[in-house]
Amino acid sequence: MRMLGALLVFLAFGSLGLAVARNLVIRREVLRELQTALQLLETEIAYLATPLPQALHAVAAKTRVPTRVLFAAACEALHSTLGITASEAWSAGVAALAAAAPLAEEDLAVLTDFGQGLGQGDRTDQVKKLELVRVQLRQLEEGAREDQARQAKVWQALGFLGGATIILLLYW
Repeated sequence: MRMLGALLVFLAFGSLGLAVARNLVIRREVLRELQTALQLLETEIAYLATPLPQALHAVAAKTRVPTRVLFAAACEALHSTLGITASEAWSAGVAALAAAAPLAEEDLAVLTDFGQGLGQGDRTDQVKKLELVRVQLRQLEEGAREDQARQAKVWQALGFLGGATIILLLYW
């Protein structure tokens, strides 16, 4: 019975370390997918002259979860709430994305800042803002890649070593 308990403690701490390491990978992937999705949004706005609600819907249809959550929630907010601005709808989408993906505060801040100017100005202004946010997300992705390379194995090892330490403390 003690061995089963020790094994469960070891596996629980090990899986916790693996989960933290996996979140580092997911963050990097989401940042990359956001860049692609914003490129799609730029295409919809600049070249197809699609109105923003339809553009958000089109991008949501072409992206994967959790990135889809951002565009779907923003689109839903624009359609369901009378008098809501594009900025407020985008903020609702960012909040939904924050709940669905392990993003850092700085990632969410970049997306929120972009939303402040969404729907304001002409197509040229929107394209410039989309290009800027994609550059910022690319920089964040590079930082996330470095974090992943530096921290993922540490968290994995820390989880299993933490479990082993608890076992030693409990059964020594």
